[in-house]
Amino acid sequence: MADRRIGALGAVLLLAACGGGGRGGGTADRGPVPAVPTPPVVTPPPTGGSSLPPRLGVSFTATGFRFLGIGADGTAYAVNLSGPPRIHASTDGRTWTPRGPTPGGRGIRVFTTLSGGALLADTADATGHLISRSGDGGRTWTDVLSLGDYRMLTPGSVAELGGETFLLEYQSFTGASVPIRLWASADAGLTWSVRAETSEHRHGHGLLADPATGALWLFYGDRAGGAYLSFDGGRTQALVRGPLEGGVLVRAVATRDGLLGGIDSPYMLVEPRVITLSLGGAYAAGFRLPGPSYSALALRGGGYLVGAAHEPGGDVYPAGDVSAHLFASADGDAFDEVFACPRLSPDSTARADANWQLASGEVVVEVQNCEGFGPGGAGYVLLAPSAGP
Repeated sequence: MADRRIGALGAVLLLAACGGGGRGGGTADRGPVPAVPTPPVVTPPPTGGSSLPPRLGVSFTATGFRFLGIGADGTAYAVNLSGPPRIHASTDGRTWTPRGPTPGGRGIRVFTTLSGGALLADTADATGHLISRSGDGGRTWTDVLSLGDYRMLTPGSVAELGGETFLLEYQSFTGASVPIRLWASADAGLTWSVRAETSEHRHGHGLLADPATGALWLFYGDRAGGAYLSFDGGRTQALVRGPLEGGVLVRAVATRDGLLGGIDSPYMLVEPRVITLSLGGAYAAGFRLPGPSYSALALRGGGYLVGAAHEPGGDVYPAGDVSAHLFASADGDAFDEVFACPRLSPDSTARADANWQLASGEVVVEVQNCEGFGPGGAGYVLLAPSAGP
């Protein structure tokens, strides 16, 4: 797969989607893993068009809210960045109405939405991290799972498959491998039990569920991590790709043959690239990213968005680059930068993550530690086709 730019091709993605023709821990600490033969290359199926409509542009910028997610009914959720934290709701991602208090009045660390309408939030108190659940659109909350020093990392820490909800733990309190649990719920997050536990990894980066194949991908980090695959709801997990062979992922999207995502590596030991990985282990490393990737989104109508963060440490970044970036592709091969923001503080990670798409087709880009945004460099932008060159 070629490492090249495509000019304005990123706008193909949003135009099709519209109906026309936002980390702590997770930095690399790699170590040796057993060498494995390199399997044949696999290329994801083309999904983009051939015309080049206007490129993507920022259609809205928010500096007073942190975007949380989009519910099954299309409702968008956010939390205010000033004053006592409260859950807010919106139908367009622009105007917000207070919906209810955050769980226990605590700050929301990570948030995700379930297909049945329930909301899950990672919060923390003196006892550690808690998973709270709302069944009424964020108006009221119930604490349903205590994780202690463990937590969620991104919305991709949770996945749904076969009528079950799964949660993979993350930790940053030690650099050593520790027991990591895969939790499962059969009642949309009301009650949880441990489905599997491993002591071979430092932490769980995230999950990817593919209902079309029944596959549950599990991403572990770092030096003893890798991409694992399960076809029995996580009870058994097989290593598909080790970390030094490009198997360290945080987020990925399902393709016809397997998955597509960006490698989470801030060090040149493993170059951060957009990779494809098939169910049978076929692997291809393509577009070179300027930093480790924490986000990937498959767009309605076809195409992909992949984010690249800028951590405080690392040696993969281009000379002079201190920004977080977002790249778009119609085919998973050629990518074009569609958004970037310079970091606010060199001591924190700058991020520009695309995890959600509004009903309008606009993409929500969650921003952290970037200049020109709210407290701590937080906020979000909406991207839509623009009339620019």
